[in-house]
Amino acid sequence: IHAAQRITDAVFPKEGSQKGEFIDYLSVAMAVWAPANGHVCVNLGSIQNQIRDEIGSTDGAVDLELFNLIKWTNAAEWLSHLSKSPLVSIPDPKSIDQVDYTKPLVLFGDALYLTRQWVDEGIVSNALRTRLTAPSTPLPKDVNTWIKDIFENGPNDYQAEAVKKALTHNTSVLLGGPGTGKTYTIAGMLHAFYCEHATTNGTENTETKLRVAIAAPTAKAARQVTKSVEDSVSSTGFPKTHKAEIEAVTNDSSTIHRLLGSLPGRRGRFAHQAQNLLPYDIVIIDEVSMVSLPLMARLLEALGPDTKLVLVGDPQQLNSVEAGAVLPEIASLYKTQEYPITKLFINRRQAIDGIPNSVNNIGQLAVNISEANL
Repeated sequence: IHAAQRITDAVFPKEGSQKGEFIDYLSVAMAVWAPANGHVCVNLGSIQNQIRDEIGSTDGAVDLELFNLIKWTNAAEWLSHLSKSPLVSIPDPKSIDQVDYTKPLVLFGDALYLTRQWVDEGIVSNALRTRLTAPSTPLPKDVNTWIKDIFENGPNDYQAEAVKKALTHNTSVLLGGPGTGKTYTIAGMLHAFYCEHATTNGTENTETKLRVAIAAPTAKAARQVTKSVEDSVSSTGFPKTHKAEIEAVTNDSSTIHRLLGSLPGRRGRFAHQAQNLLPYDIVIIDEVSMVSLPLMARLLEALGPDTKLVLVGDPQQLNSVEAGAVLPEIASLYKTQEYPITKLFINRRQAIDGIPNSVNNIGQLAVNISEANL
């Protein structure tokens, strides 16, 4: 409410001839409410039902009473009013990337955004579209040798396929439920990356050292991926050729915020951005389901065009507490089979006697949920 008052009053000066109406204040309040409650925007055709469903405090009766006091208007009148409001910019579908930063709101169809959320959505959409559709490079001829001792490497070995996509694409995505071997696959990717680099540059050339970073949204998630990858590399049968290099990477794993670097006194801004790119050849992000839209936008801005990006996560897990559901949106592209996205199905954590697909009851439940959400 305070944000709506400040923003609307700034656009409608008290001495001006045009005065802000209640619907103007309500529009800004709803656009501010959206990211505060995990949404990127609000749909004016369904906003009343959404608010009614999502309000909740210790006294629901009070919430409903206050809700009923709001002077709601129908979507058609709302859209008509906002289309002429100085608060709002309406993007031209033919030049959708052009943003009027002087307006606090963006109206696109029935969707109402804060301009900042609209910009972040555009950054993520454009960057991922460019990265996921970039031409692939030839598969290294020795790739099967590099991964033969790690994976089954058969026609239905999706872990091996994920490694191959990571080697040949600018950006790749690895999806999978609990226990399907995502972090073991990350370890396999790292081994293959170092094998490829050694083949191309030689093992003694320290000037061309491969620069790899692993990060996650939270410190706990970063510690978990570190431990899991290290356990994988130390396991029986995993090649030890590049064990030291892989452990050096995991020892430096961090949160995404720490990876981007802080700027003292500048909250929400990072040291690494479009004018100061991250100094890595490969960046692997685990637990992407928890990455918010604004944080993903800042990460993508800080990546150079030649930096490989690997996104790993389970789209069925909890989303970020901030706005956006980036990984589920990316995962929705999997069905088309047009993009370098791999999904793991075999539950290995709950395997009975170590036999894949022979899982206990909990494992079978996880498999059923995963398959139901394809």
